[in-house]
Amino acid sequence: MIAAQLEDMSEERQEQIDAGVSLTNTETDALRKAIAEYDYDGWDIHSGQFIKLGLGAVYALYVGQDMGQGGVNFELEKIFKKKRDALNQLAQKEMIALE
Repeated sequence: MIAAQLEDMSEERQEQIDAGVSLTNTETDALRKAIAEYDYDGWDIHSGQFIKLGLGAVYALYVGQDMGQGGVNFELEKIFKKKRDALNQLAQKEMIALE
């Protein structure tokens, strides 16, 4: 998986990795990317919006799964005082891509 992401990886390095040596940061990032590309159906999709209340606003964060041509099935995940708080929580997840 790593070699498919890194075109310049030598066969010797591939054998070292297969034998269990530690990965470099570049190799770790390549592995993460390969896993993400392979597991495109397993990603959670997040969306959010501000909701105005009588004395201010809150930020509602939704989570869902891609349903192909059927769209996305969103459910409320959590309410936050600020959008920044929602982004901070998302940043704590193991694998995330923000767009």
